[in-house]
Amino acid sequence: MSVFKNIILFFAVVNLLSCQSSSHRKKGENSIITSSPRSSKPVKFIKKSGPKLLSPQQLRQLAEKPKPTNKLATQYHKLLTTPFIDNSAYFRSGMPKALIYPSLGPSLRVTTWNIEKSIKVPEVAKIMTSQASFENMMKSKIKKESATYNKAIRQQIALAASDILILQEMDIGHRRSGYHFAAKHLAQKLGMNFVYAPQQLELDPHDLRLDPIRFGNGDTNATTSPALSENSEAYRGVFGVAVLSHYPIKSAKLFQLQTQPYDWYHSEILKPDLLEIGRRQGSKTLFKFQPTREVKIGGRAFTRVDLHVPGIPLDTLSIINIHLEIKTTPKNRQRQIKEILGYIKGIKNPVIMAGDFNSSSSNVSSTSFKRFSQNTATDPSRLLSAGLFLANITGINQVRGLLNTVKNYTNPLAWNIPVILPNKTRELFTTIKNFRFDDGGAFDFRGNSSRSTHKKRGALSNSNQRQGYKGFTFTYSVPRSIGPIGRERLDWIFVKSFLSAPFEKNGSYRLAPHYGETLDAINSSVKDAFSDHHPITTLLPLGEPPAPQ
Repeated sequence: MSVFKNIILFFAVVNLLSCQSSSHRKKGENSIITSSPRSSKPVKFIKKSGPKLLSPQQLRQLAEKPKPTNKLATQYHKLLTTPFIDNSAYFRSGMPKALIYPSLGPSLRVTTWNIEKSIKVPEVAKIMTSQASFENMMKSKIKKESATYNKAIRQQIALAASDILILQEMDIGHRRSGYHFAAKHLAQKLGMNFVYAPQQLELDPHDLRLDPIRFGNGDTNATTSPALSENSEAYRGVFGVAVLSHYPIKSAKLFQLQTQPYDWYHSEILKPDLLEIGRRQGSKTLFKFQPTREVKIGGRAFTRVDLHVPGIPLDTLSIINIHLEIKTTPKNRQRQIKEILGYIKGIKNPVIMAGDFNSSSSNVSSTSFKRFSQNTATDPSRLLSAGLFLANITGINQVRGLLNTVKNYTNPLAWNIPVILPNKTRELFTTIKNFRFDDGGAFDFRGNSSRSTHKKRGALSNSNQRQGYKGFTFTYSVPRSIGPIGRERLDWIFVKSFLSAPFEKNGSYRLAPHYGETLDAINSSVKDAFSDHHPITTLLPLGEPPAPQ
């Protein structure tokens, strides 16, 4: 009889434990069943922590004197090196349940997205919590049950099912984004824990009610108007990155990079010369894109966020949130990634490194006749073009330009043929591919047709969607692109998974990326795009997935 009672008691305890773990989202496509992993040992989590924000008066002092001293210097330094951590969702709802995908089993969905200056964060919150809201925002010409409609809804379901969101260009206290604490606003709406990492402080003279003439020639942000600055006392000017997670946050660290190739304060207040003015006007006319001045202090940083995910090695998943410098050369972005890799090489548990790598061959910082001459004089490929032009052999230049555009279009992994057909971004990806963690682990560059979207093969296709013969689907576009011009692949997901040795074709696929996809219909199907970047997503099976059929 006592044995029978013990059996009943055992099943009662199991049932009680399973009831304490709550599901974090509603059912979606390929995600009907849920399972709740258990941790091997209890872990204590911080409920809330974070630095103190600077007041508008302190920001005005920094605008006048960008290198602070005394107490302001201490507070400024702490703000740009201390992340906000908020585990309120965990303390309210407990550990999430993993969705089970028929082809993979229990899995994590990881999504990264540069939500352009947080302007549409409230709308993003709506579409991630309501399919009906997304449908209401769709263009009227998209008919229900059409191929375009079905693709958009499928991608909305995938976005809404994200377990982890890795976000860039997240604001605190900006007029353009409604003075929201954007990461907190989105996390509360989605019921997620979050880390926010301040990177820079924006010191727009209009928002701070300062004389714009004292900042260069008064060439301020084109969308800024003194009449819209009545709420300047709510201004905090913080610009950074965030990680939102249904899983609780163990720890978070924020690091300002040593490699800072662009000065966002002194370079931005310089008066543009005629060449730069012409570039801006041409961009506005051709692409409907208006480059604007952004006076900032601080610099590019990266964030490490350790999440508690029971059942994976060390019960820990490390998220490395990347936003590399846009106003510099590919060589300097490679230096930044080398610096980041040097820091993370000791991590023994699974790692996801994702974000906006700005993996472009161009340098979009302000130009000038002097800079143009210097760049031409130091770039062998440009010198060749100039020589062919002076020799009146323009046909070869045109062919070279066309071939190189086709070769490199949305494919930064394309071969680099120095001088003749260069690909200046390839070295960044070679650096990541050749990198090894101290335990021998590597980032997974595999690309199997059976584990990638639309069965596209090639390096990284399991984690990042490919298109066409060689390239990847673009993730960034200006408002009006002209063919391939104005569209690029800038955002990426890299995964160090379960294996501790460099990846082999038939190695383990536990925690390895599957079915990487660019969710381009999220932007293209609505009347007003949420961002100039598309979100990208991938799935990581928590166990060894079955062999593809």
